[in-house]
Amino acid sequence: MEGAPPMRRSRFVARSIFAALASIALRSAPAAACDAPRAEDGRPRAAGTPVRVPLGPGDLGVLPEACEATEASLETRAAVLVATDDLYGSLQAGVGLRGRLVVADRTWLSLWTPSLEHRFVANATVEASRTSLGGGVLGAHHRIPLGSVSVAPFARLLLPTETGFERASRWGLEHGVVATRRLGERVEIVGGFAFTLASTVNGGRSLDVLSESLSADLVYRPWRAFALAGGAGLRFALADARPFESFDPRLSLRFYPVRGLFVVLGAALPLWGRDRTDAGLAFSLGWQL
Repeated sequence: MEGAPPMRRSRFVARSIFAALASIALRSAPAAACDAPRAEDGRPRAAGTPVRVPLGPGDLGVLPEACEATEASLETRAAVLVATDDLYGSLQAGVGLRGRLVVADRTWLSLWTPSLEHRFVANATVEASRTSLGGGVLGAHHRIPLGSVSVAPFARLLLPTETGFERASRWGLEHGVVATRRLGERVEIVGGFAFTLASTVNGGRSLDVLSESLSADLVYRPWRAFALAGGAGLRFALADARPFESFDPRLSLRFYPVRGLFVVLGAALPLWGRDRTDAGLAFSLGWQL
């Protein structure tokens, strides 16, 4: 560097300092959540799992996991709306099966079977109820490790298995990205976005709804048998005159009592948007290999 102009010398020093700091940062960054070792007693890690309290068909609009795993679970869902000023209320509840299967390195498929759903609606003078089948969902996911961050693009297809429509059927397609990063030995952050297109077809006519959801959750696992996750999401109906659906604070309690078994309780409280649902609830009971 003897004889080099001062400007060139300063650029060389700046680049050297930047390279050294970047190297230190990369070496000190925690490993990606998906690469964390499994607990010695075999309890599921559930790494990269956001709070899953869906308010749409077949879990569409709610981010999937960012890490691969093979598992199966029984899923129950409920949503409650009580509008006392309008003398109106509704209750929706459903139960179905959900599974994931690792098929290649960092690649997995997901399945939501058509669930059994019940809906009860009441106003000042009329009550009505209906039991029907919900939509089935097939998904494909692939994880891309980027240093301490794992990013997983995904695509899911809503199948027209719903029986609650009169002479109509509903298809759907969703794509998005979910990412996760460990912030320490016991803490990780999970977030991402999804775009969903649902099309209800009746004869030669169709009603198309395009929506977007964004969310971020913080997961804290103080013990191997328990984790607490909390965060919030935003939902939008992009082509609607009032596109803001809701702001959704949510929370889940996760228990891992024995090898492979997991139990998850979740709740979401939609606020401020045009979605008038008071609360969404979820319960999961499953086994991870």
